[in-house]
Amino acid sequence: MTLETFWQSMAIALLVLIPGGIGARGYRGPWLARFAAATVAGIAITTPMAILLARSGGLSIWTQVGAVLLLSWGGLRLNPPTNFRSTVREIGLFTLVLTLSLLVIRIAPLPGEWIAGGWDPGVLLNQAGWVARTGSLHPADPVFGELIRNPALSLFLKTQGTLTEAYPGLPFDPEAGRWVLYFYPATPVLGAWITQWGDAEWLLRLPVIIALLAWITVTGASAAISGKNQLGLVAGIALAALPLWLYHARTPNSEMLELSLLAGLVGWGLGGSPRTTRGPVLFALMLTLVLNRISAILFGGLFLLFLSADVRQRPPGFWPWMASGLLGGWMYYLFLSPESMAKLTHVLPRILSASAAMVVGSGVLLGANRLPRRWHKILPWMIFAMGIGAWLMLEKTGQAPWREWEMNLNALTGYLHPAIAVGTGLGLLVLVVMSPAARSPMLFLALSLLIVLHQKHVAELYPWALKRYLPFVAPLVACSLLSVPLLSRRMKLPPWISAIILAGWLGGSIVLQRHAIRDSVNNREFIGLADHLASLAAGVPPDAVVVADHFRWATPLAALHGLTVLNGEALWSRRDPELTEEVLRQLIATGRPIVWMTGTSDGLDVYPRTSTGKETALATPAPLTFQETIQHPRNRGFTTRTVTLYGALWATPPGVSP
Repeated sequence: MTLETFWQSMAIALLVLIPGGIGARGYRGPWLARFAAATVAGIAITTPMAILLARSGGLSIWTQVGAVLLLSWGGLRLNPPTNFRSTVREIGLFTLVLTLSLLVIRIAPLPGEWIAGGWDPGVLLNQAGWVARTGSLHPADPVFGELIRNPALSLFLKTQGTLTEAYPGLPFDPEAGRWVLYFYPATPVLGAWITQWGDAEWLLRLPVIIALLAWITVTGASAAISGKNQLGLVAGIALAALPLWLYHARTPNSEMLELSLLAGLVGWGLGGSPRTTRGPVLFALMLTLVLNRISAILFGGLFLLFLSADVRQRPPGFWPWMASGLLGGWMYYLFLSPESMAKLTHVLPRILSASAAMVVGSGVLLGANRLPRRWHKILPWMIFAMGIGAWLMLEKTGQAPWREWEMNLNALTGYLHPAIAVGTGLGLLVLVVMSPAARSPMLFLALSLLIVLHQKHVAELYPWALKRYLPFVAPLVACSLLSVPLLSRRMKLPPWISAIILAGWLGGSIVLQRHAIRDSVNNREFIGLADHLASLAAGVPPDAVVVADHFRWATPLAALHGLTVLNGEALWSRRDPELTEEVLRQLIATGRPIVWMTGTSDGLDVYPRTSTGKETALATPAPLTFQETIQHPRNRGFTTRTVTLYGALWATPPGVSP
């Protein structure tokens, strides 16, 4: 550890907790609930700001500082501290805890190096690195644009629907000469601004950092519901012992941030949130939720519906702020990033219409306080029952009723022990009956899980596809333990009995899932890949055109190292020697150095040629061997396979003919 690493950790913590702490000043609840409220508010405030800066091409540490200071000043105007010293002391303590947590993550061994392109986790991390390096969500690349506009080289682009991709998941606009980083922006931009304050080591640890934020907010929401720090920590332990959460804490995904934001909505939607900043923070949380995943428009509308139905718990003045957050997120995609919706045209109309109906319904329920008081308690149950009815109707009228439900449930229970699933269900039943504060949040999470089990809209590749259940299963399992002290008090049992039951519950969960916990913790993918590719990139002339034999290596070489890289798989997969020669002629005609990057033991032999090539070896480092998780529809574990990368560089001498 160096002093620089400590300062980097503190800078990241301050950027979150200065605006978040000011916004959460006056939050009533246990310390963990206040810490979580400040943390998630800071993330929700800074992330949309960073997205706007990246949209304009101006994301940097200095623009971040300026924007955070401006937002913090606005927060002070809205929520001026009555005791300045006490406010500074609390924000300072929050900052110290978050700084030390980030420091531990930074100095701990790497959990993985998920920078291989071609698939969602790697594309997400590469997009974060690209934004960190360029400060833009649409970075200009005139050299690549000039190459691709050559008709003979257009084969390196592939049309996917309305998008033209240079590498899988990374489109390029040939006319504008810009990359189109179209993944939902919140998670990659959050990773980008964190990386700008540190280095590539922070980027590689992004999944763990976001998992830490999720752990803090779930723990805090549990403390807010129960009113006790100790029970919040119990829920946090249950979350940390969940293999589903542990695996996705090492694999880049946007669902982990969704989990954090949903838990934040629960914490801020309860009565302890400060009156003066509650509305703006709820707006920011809902906006960031949608900017993180467009499907969250549906779940945001459902949360708003349940909160409106909870007459006894809902805070005053929440509806216009949260509805505006949903609308603002939709407007972002509609006017600023329509390309992000390109692959959802088949389902987006249903999501939008359902969300709109729920937002309107939630507005109607604002008048529910005029109903007789006996109705107040059953309104959330009525919303839940209506949701179950709609779900049953969808299942019965589908083309293959119950088929996907059964497949999805089978996959989920393959990673969640049946005994734990049953215990969670029983605990939640007790919790929603006995705890008014937990009723609406838990019913919302349960109904959301049923929706995703009905149709998850993701490829059947496990364990990766489990990410769709993460935002709902994880908090349900964690919060179900809050039922134990409630039931113990109702039965007038001494507190030590409750403590023994909780310890037995946690211990039993760990024992039942010990093998899955071990495998998920030991799951460290692509270790060594970042250094291996960095050493290859260092050997490439800055003005060279690189032809990489696979998009897995082409993507990080372009995104993280700023090289001009063509996806050579589009060339060698055609098995056309004459085409290879013509492409080489066109590349030589550019006058730029031509470098070939190969990743297999076949080297340049993977490219069909009509004559012996004249390329010379530029760099041949030792082969890299790493682990990669096996992804398969029938997979029910975290097993890995060994992959060897024979990375090498070859140069075409200038002035030669093919």
